Amino acid sequence: MRRTTKSAPQGVATAKTPTHAKTAVWGKSLESGRWIKLPRIFLRAGRYSELLGTKIKPRHLLLLLALGSQKYQRNQIRAYWENLAIDLGVSTETVRKWGYELRKMGLLKIKQNRGRGDIQRVGHRNESNTFDLSPFIKFMEELDQKWPKKKREDAK
Repeated sequence: MRRTTKSAPQGVATAKTPTHAKTAVWGKSLESGRWIKLPRIFLRAGRYSELLGTKIKPRHLLLLLALGSQKYQRNQIRAYWENLAIDLGVSTETVRKWGYELRKMGLLKIKQNRGRGDIQRVGHRNESNTFDLSPFIKFMEELDQKWPKKKREDAK
């Protein structure tokens, strides 16, 4: 008995033909493996939150993105102010100021890690820090629940 294969009717998705192709904004070679996912609410939340609309500035979001990019599995985020400053193209004092502004708003926890280092200069302030983004994540999750349902569906 000979088997014949029937093709799916036009417009009907099969296992091999998805209904939509994946969106590649920056090109497939750049988007493969070296990217972090970013919830849309992260960039649009200023519309729905007075705190994000007035107090949190783009510089704060940039620092949060830089810290988020250093997260790996369940490990804590550890970074030096100096390295963050280099990554963001600003001075060490500037990036430190941004971090402490976020801490003052209650959106970032910073723990200084002091240990033996090869630099023993007085006034050297480039100690490693542990950063906890959970207050910001919790805030964003609460904001997401308040996000109008229609906007949530449009974002999908």
